[in-house]
Amino acid sequence: MFRKLLEILFVSSVLMSFCQAELTFEKKLKAVTTKPDTKVIFIEFPFENKSKETVTIVEYDAPCTCMGARIRRPDGVESLVFKPGDKGIIIGKLEFENFKGTIDKMIIIRTDKDKTADPSIQLTCRVTIPIVISADVETLEWTLGDALEPKVFHIKVDHTKPVNITKHKIGYGGNEAFDYKLEVVEAGKEYKITVTPKKTNQAFIAPLKFYTDCEIERFKLVQIFVSISPKKK
Repeated sequence: MFRKLLEILFVSSVLMSFCQAELTFEKKLKAVTTKPDTKVIFIEFPFENKSKETVTIVEYDAPCTCMGARIRRPDGVESLVFKPGDKGIIIGKLEFENFKGTIDKMIIIRTDKDKTADPSIQLTCRVTIPIVISADVETLEWTLGDALEPKVFHIKVDHTKPVNITKHKIGYGGNEAFDYKLEVVEAGKEYKITVTPKKTNQAFIAPLKFYTDCEIERFKLVQIFVSISPKKK
């Protein structure tokens, strides 16, 4: 009985030791808010090997093409082998392209302590790009057979300077199925758009595009979709 108890304690201690062999991060999710015109941002994730075993990073990657990742060590050593007490920083580089609003981008890390090929560590970069001008809907939808009734949405500006709509159009031959009217509620601040279907006897989808004089590239176009969809079962 006593020998059996010793065996159990020994196995438990080994398992606990193995479980503790990991890299400890200050935070695995970093949330930041940028300026509306930011194009590139760097986010740092400091970590330390607080276990009693050496941990080796065998793979690290940012699955999205707009995200890059690299590792820096405060001790200047060029190695992915972290002995007990060693520290490091995972640095994510995010290129925004035309992103806007809040986005999550991941960095994944696999160590030699992982049981499977799946990475045990996932870091999240949560970035908010303030929205300067946007529509209050993403789509306006009618169903096949609906009455030809208008629907309304607004485009609003939240910027330090006015943003004007300089031109607009409906694409994909959408003028065959829809009429729309743009009204200025407050110049440079708010616009009202009324969309009326010409027919609802055929499925259709088209983009409504509004071009602006905003100096920030990602806000030079506001787009929503208008559609006539089949009835849901």
